[in-house]
Amino acid sequence: MAFSISDYKNSELSDAISRAPYAPGYIQSLKLFSESSVYRTHVDIEYKNNSLQILQTAERGSRQGPQIVGAKRETVPFKVPHIPEYATVRPDDIPDVREFGTRDGRKMMNSYITELLRDMRQNMEVTHEFHMMGALNGKVVNPDTTTIHNLFTLFGLTENSIDINFASASLEFMLTCSEITRYVQDSLGGTPNSGIMVLCGDTFYDNLTTLQEIKDAYNRPGQGEFLRTNHARKFIDYGNIRWVNYRGRVGNVTFLEDTQARVVPLGVPKMFIRKNGPDDTMNGVGKPGPKYKVTRKQYDHDGGWEFKAQSNPLIIATRPQCLIKLNDTTP
Repeated sequence: MAFSISDYKNSELSDAISRAPYAPGYIQSLKLFSESSVYRTHVDIEYKNNSLQILQTAERGSRQGPQIVGAKRETVPFKVPHIPEYATVRPDDIPDVREFGTRDGRKMMNSYITELLRDMRQNMEVTHEFHMMGALNGKVVNPDTTTIHNLFTLFGLTENSIDINFASASLEFMLTCSEITRYVQDSLGGTPNSGIMVLCGDTFYDNLTTLQEIKDAYNRPGQGEFLRTNHARKFIDYGNIRWVNYRGRVGNVTFLEDTQARVVPLGVPKMFIRKNGPDDTMNGVGKPGPKYKVTRKQYDHDGGWEFKAQSNPLIIATRPQCLIKLNDTTP
């Protein structure tokens, strides 16, 4: 019995790519982004800015006082990005060897397609991680640096940044931690959070962990253990902030610059969201978007197949004013 592409349905292909091992990603492992599906290719994010004011005293019985106006609601429209990926399977791609224990080589064909889908899944996962880092940077971009969403521009905000010279004799890093904490708390207002994490580029993290202030704090209880430890790709806790050496690079595409770090508030409701838009097929019209979708097309004369994997994720941060950029200016 010859292998036929009819053995696979689109739903089965999509299920296969969903079961494949995903490419590791630190941000995805944190599960910062709340995920849901949407029916449309455009999403409106609605927000409102509540404000507080100190009230003036007045004589009892008077009708003098400020007029309270309800919070103004605003919406920011977002277009759901489309991420496609294609792969081709031709007869010459399959080794001309019958799989052991089979009569027709069907298992070898299945194994080849499963491996192909796994590779496509890994590329998708890495791309999602890249978009998540972009959301934390406030600017979701493509690998060629073209902008998908500039969150600061869309929300009418100016990016806040802090320059840090780790070689400065006057640097008291604990005061910088206090500055970051106060800024995040002031930006969130009364919205709860569970802490602060900072994702650090390699150079930033190396200079941080060699700071005398940090070494002194860790060596007092550890009796020099901190100095003997390789801290690359790890984290330290200091100033009630977790500082993480983030690893994000694929080929020549860097997710976070070596001399930069990004402040990330944790546990803030709906601050980081992912909306899976409908897939780009007729069957996907009017249906909630899946995380992944795979379809296939057969070439003429049984000449092989083309597979298309796609995802349509809107990955953004809804409070970009909290995303402080830290710049290592050490000479």
